[in-house]
Amino acid sequence: MLPAAELKNLRAVYVSIDTETVRMLQRYIAVYRPVFGYMSKDKLCLRFRQHMWKYCQLRIDLQVMRHIAGKAILDMGPSAMGLVQEVLGHKRIETTMSYYVQVCKVVAQKNYLQLFYQYERRVMTQVSFRIDRQFLETPFYGVRQMT
Repeated sequence: MLPAAELKNLRAVYVSIDTETVRMLQRYIAVYRPVFGYMSKDKLCLRFRQHMWKYCQLRIDLQVMRHIAGKAILDMGPSAMGLVQEVLGHKRIETTMSYYVQVCKVVAQKNYLQLFYQYERRVMTQVSFRIDRQFLETPFYGVRQMT
């Protein structure tokens, strides 16, 4: 559990952590925390930016990572606004929507077009075309007759 007093929105967050992550956190607390000391939010953000630049050549910070997490969730399901609200810790859904409503619109449009094209392909495989010979011989559509 992340205590409410330590979070921006003063809401406690309960998180299930897999055993590998627990092992890594225990190692950090036992080995690295004594060396680096307690990291304030600002110090943690700075270290993260430095690490991302050093090892990935990316200029990215923790705030951008939050937005990436929100976008990734909405890419998988445009209707998951409530999940994004919970993950990002927003008190009000309006806050989440103000940042991510455009993402939802784009993703929803992309999903709609994908479904439309799937339906179109399914319909086209069931349609058979027959062309009437008389239609082909008309002057405008088919072979023009020389006079």
